[in-house]
Amino acid sequence: MKKYLYLMMAACLTIFSMTSCDPESDNDGTGSGDNGNSSETEWSVAPEFKENGNTMSLTYQTFYGSQAAGYAVNYSINFTFSNGVCTKANIALTCKDKTLAKELYNYIKMTEEDYSDISLDGNTIKADVTEDFKGMKQEYLRSYCKYTVDIYKIASSDDPSYTEKKKAYCNVTDNKISAFYGSYGFSIAGEEYQEFEFQQDVDWNDEPYMACCKATSTYVFPTENIAEYFYRTEYLHEDDPDYYDDMWGEGDTHDEPEVKLDGKKIIEDETSYYSGDDMDEILDNVMTRVESFNKYLDME
Repeated sequence: MKKYLYLMMAACLTIFSMTSCDPESDNDGTGSGDNGNSSETEWSVAPEFKENGNTMSLTYQTFYGSQAAGYAVNYSINFTFSNGVCTKANIALTCKDKTLAKELYNYIKMTEEDYSDISLDGNTIKADVTEDFKGMKQEYLRSYCKYTVDIYKIASSDDPSYTEKKKAYCNVTDNKISAFYGSYGFSIAGEEYQEFEFQQDVDWNDEPYMACCKATSTYVFPTENIAEYFYRTEYLHEDDPDYYDDMWGEGDTHDEPEVKLDGKKIIEDETSYYSGDDMDEILDNVMTRVESFNKYLDME
C-alpha cells in the first residue's frame, strides 16, 4: 500500500481514540492539557465524500497531538481520473491557526525527507501526492473513501453492537466443526468464522479416519463498504497496480483468489489447504485458538 494511503488510514483511525477521550480541560472546547497548549478536540467535522464524473474528493477531521491536548485538523484529498484510472491526487491539511499549521508543516518535512513537493499557505498545508496514487482504479479509491466515511460514523455511534466483546466458541458434530474466534470489541478487520466438513476416509495404513473435504473462512464486517475495501485491498491488491506483475512477472497469468464478496462478508474457500487433514488435528488447532482468545479476554 502506498505511503500516503497509510497516512490517511492512520489519521482516520485516530478518530477512535479521540472520540472516546475527554481532554484534560474545562471541557469548553478550548481547554488546555498539562502542557498548557490549547486543545481543539471539539472542532467536529463529519467526513464528506463527493464524486463528479472524473473527480472525487474526501474530507474528514483528524487530530495532531496527544489525546490530552489534541488539535483538530481538516484533511482533504482530491483525485482526478482518466478512463477510470487515477492521474492526479492532491492533499490539503487545514489547521485552525497559522502557528499550528507551521508546526505540523515542519514535522512533515522532517519525517518525510524524500518528499519535497509540499507547501504552506497560511493555515493550510498542500501537497501533490500523485505518485502515491497514480494508476489506482477509480472504483478502488471510491471504496476507500466510503470506507473512511463509514468508520467515522461507527466511531461516533452510540450503538453498543459496534463495541461488544464476544467470546470465541467451537461447535462439533460427527462430521462438522464450526468456530468463531471472538471479538475484542470494534473489529475493523472483521470477525472470523470457520467451518470444516469431513467424510470417512483411510490413511496410508488403510486405517479409517475423518478427512476434511471442505473448509471455509468467513469474515464479517460492520458495513458493506468496509467489507468491500478490505476485499479489494487484501485479496485483489488494488492498492498496488503493479502487484501481479511484481509477483509473477509482467504478462504472466495467475490464479484468482478463491474468495468472494457477499455484502458485509468476505468468504474464502480454504478446501485446497485443509483437504485430507484429520478431524482430530484440526479440532485441536481450533480449540487452541478459541481457548487462547477467551483466556486473554477474561484477563482484560
